[in-house]
Amino acid sequence: MTTRSRMAERTGRWAWLVGLLAAGSAQAAEMSPAAQVLKDAGVAGGLAVVVATTDGALEAELAARPHMLVQGLALSDEAADRARRHIIERKLNGRAPVRRLEGDGLPYADSLVNLVLQSVACRVSRLELLRCCCPFSA
Repeated sequence: MTTRSRMAERTGRWAWLVGLLAAGSAQAAEMSPAAQVLKDAGVAGGLAVVVATTDGALEAELAARPHMLVQGLALSDEAADRARRHIIERKLNGRAPVRRLEGDGLPYADSLVNLVLQSVACRVSRLELLRCCCPFSA
């Protein structure tokens, strides 16, 4: 498979995941948001990044899983503090750090992240999100 076709496949999978999160499903009502995302994305573990985090709920739920390491990237100091408090209340600090996102680039090496979840309010480009994703990640 060529690099171009791999990038197209990754773009398609990413678009599918964003569409899935936006549209929801009947089964999603029965499952927690994190469980639904992990099931549909086919991700069992690794590094998950939540871009434009607001309250830390998704990060805490993902971090409670044994094979997940999570990082939240907040767009404001207030959102970062709110997310940290939620994660600390659930005794998951260390497994789900939250920091403020500076600029429009992600602070990760190429092909490092297994799962990227982004809010609609995110200012990070699709190419930047794909740059940090592992091959065949979501």
